[in-house]
Amino acid sequence: MIKTFKKNHNVLCTSRNYNQVTHLAKIREQKLVIVGKHGGAKRYDKLSSSLRRSRLLSARIRRFSPDITVSFCSPEAARVSYGLGIQHICFSDSPHATAVMRLVIPLVQKLLIPWIIPKKEFTKFGVNAKNIIEAYLVRKKLVLRKRNPKQIVVSVRNILDSPNLEIKKRSKKMLDSMEDPFPILVKTMKSILK
Repeated sequence: MIKTFKKNHNVLCTSRNYNQVTHLAKIREQKLVIVGKHGGAKRYDKLSSSLRRSRLLSARIRRFSPDITVSFCSPEAARVSYGLGIQHICFSDSPHATAVMRLVIPLVQKLLIPWIIPKKEFTKFGVNAKNIIEAYLVRKKLVLRKRNPKQIVVSVRNILDSPNLEIKKRSKKMLDSMEDPFPILVKTMKSILK
């Protein structure tokens, strides 16, 4: 998705120093600007790191001057976007992360969620249901067959880890059949930037 946006737009990708994200960025050959780190287990340390990230991010975003921010429910992105008057769209599949939801959801203009999570799980944090877009980011057939989240994870893992070539081909077909969130995101961005 990022590569597609970069064809016609200036894009700034930021992350805190987070192993999974930085490793994936290297694999995908994506330039990622690291802004701060996680604060650890203690509340004061988390708060201090978040405030530092917000300060660093606000300076960088002010210089970059984007039309819109897209995040995966980043409290710092939400706060900086709000403070600088930048429209903010975020993705979330984690209504159970109540601290993050309380910090982010009231400040976003649009929220993209998987269709399988009811909107009411997010509206309780202050977003109007009309500003929630159910993006079909989860494969419907798989969820309909296996309703327990643990069963879904086991099914996906079995398919992807199989040594059987035929199963590997099926898994590629399954991944290719998942809905691409890019058109949904572009449509959402256009609606906000009118």
